[in-house]
Amino acid sequence: MKQVSSKSKKKDVWQIILILLLAVLLLTLASSFFASALLLNKVNNLEINGIALKAERAEVRLLRNHFVLKTVKITDSAKNSVLIPEISLDGLHYLQWVFGNKIEINKLSVSSPQVNLQVPFKLPTSDSTSKAGIADYEMLFNKIELKNATISIHQHRDFVQLSGLDISLQDFRKSENKDTAQKQFDFGELEINAENFQFTFKDSLYMFSAKQLAVSSFEKNVKIKEASLVSTYSKYEIGHKTGVETDWYAIDLGAINMDGLDLDALKTDQSLQLSFVNFEKFEAEIFRDKRLPFPNKPDTKLPMDMINNLSFKLHIDSAFIKDGMVTYEEHVKDAKNAGAIEFTNLHASLFEISNNKVLIDEPTLIKADARLMGGPLLDIVFEFPNKKFPVEHHVTGSLQPTEMNIVNPFLNTNMAADIEQGKISTFRFNFLYDNDIAHGSLLLEYDNLKVNLIDREDNSVKRIKTFLINKIALHSNNQRYENNFQAGKIDFKRHKKKSVFNYWWKSLLSGIKSVITAI
Repeated sequence: MKQVSSKSKKKDVWQIILILLLAVLLLTLASSFFASALLLNKVNNLEINGIALKAERAEVRLLRNHFVLKTVKITDSAKNSVLIPEISLDGLHYLQWVFGNKIEINKLSVSSPQVNLQVPFKLPTSDSTSKAGIADYEMLFNKIELKNATISIHQHRDFVQLSGLDISLQDFRKSENKDTAQKQFDFGELEINAENFQFTFKDSLYMFSAKQLAVSSFEKNVKIKEASLVSTYSKYEIGHKTGVETDWYAIDLGAINMDGLDLDALKTDQSLQLSFVNFEKFEAEIFRDKRLPFPNKPDTKLPMDMINNLSFKLHIDSAFIKDGMVTYEEHVKDAKNAGAIEFTNLHASLFEISNNKVLIDEPTLIKADARLMGGPLLDIVFEFPNKKFPVEHHVTGSLQPTEMNIVNPFLNTNMAADIEQGKISTFRFNFLYDNDIAHGSLLLEYDNLKVNLIDREDNSVKRIKTFLINKIALHSNNQRYENNFQAGKIDFKRHKKKSVFNYWWKSLLSGIKSVITAI
């Protein structure tokens, strides 16, 4: 009888354990069900400074410490919206939340969000009276993942879009400085990848695009593939769209590699710092229809003024263009076609591109060389003042010996003239400039210059005018060993509405004219 009683007691114990397990399971399931309903109710009644959040469904799995929101929509009064198919949260640290005034989460995943923002927009400022009830909490996300996002940002007619965007962020933290009552944000490693990037700007006239954009804080680099800057209208359409002279661009940049990204400087000092930028390709076509009125526009800033006026700190140690090509075309009044000048085999090195005085070690320089119309090599060096070295703007350069008729494709169409003969043996220049005027010297030695003036109607030579210009208006020879040698003088007053390239070219042209013209 005692043995039977012992077996019966063991059976009863196991039954009690099983009942308790079932009770815990049922309680957990019930708690998860009620927690899901409670979470959905809280979310759908959440509003922070005009930003509302709505979700279709919530799932809470307490045993796994896992929370999911399905089909989440975030909107505000400015028509900004975020649509997210799924948000999942893993590893909420309950005790820190309840007793430590801190919210710590192991992982936050946001899947396939579609974000539409209107600029300017203001992020909500958290305060203790917000309905969220978490404004004063320190927050720590050990990992945040954004997967396959599409982000569109509009500002008037400017437009930015990223698609196929993935972001991985480690150790994101929000804390509060009690002395200043300011919120502070920090994060660890950052990885960004986007399959397509588009930036349409300047009243939708131009678009920068790239097939891939990648940022890695671990490797400290930014990589952009198949980058280009193009006009959104054709060569002649863009001017008719604006009604004034307007630059048309088609620039293929290929791959752009940026190394030495200092993420800490970007976070703490809003300073973009790079050690090296490399453009593997630079093929540019630029066109302007000069028959249209010149635009009424603000004065064009010189390059370093533009950099110094940036709203953020910038420092790039060096940048390089490996092998480029630039073609510039103009269509002038009464010309049937546009005239072009071309620079091939372009190589350029840029140093100390910076408005951050603390990091500047030397003056800002650009050293470039290219072949003019595929022929003689043009070497040129630009020196710019920066915040640490306020030197003068300085340009020096030289051109290899060449036949002068190499520029006929541009002269014939744009100036109704061509060079029948003439050979340059020496061409060197050296000038300084500021915001108002350029002055310097030019050495141009040549032989047997003869110019023809062309009738635009039938492309024939205007013989009488050609005879007079060659006999009276031009020097046919200019050599240092001759008595009538003419030293070139660069003296040009800047047209401040026009580009800096126009300033450089017209300064150089003033020196050329001072040598070849006799009147």
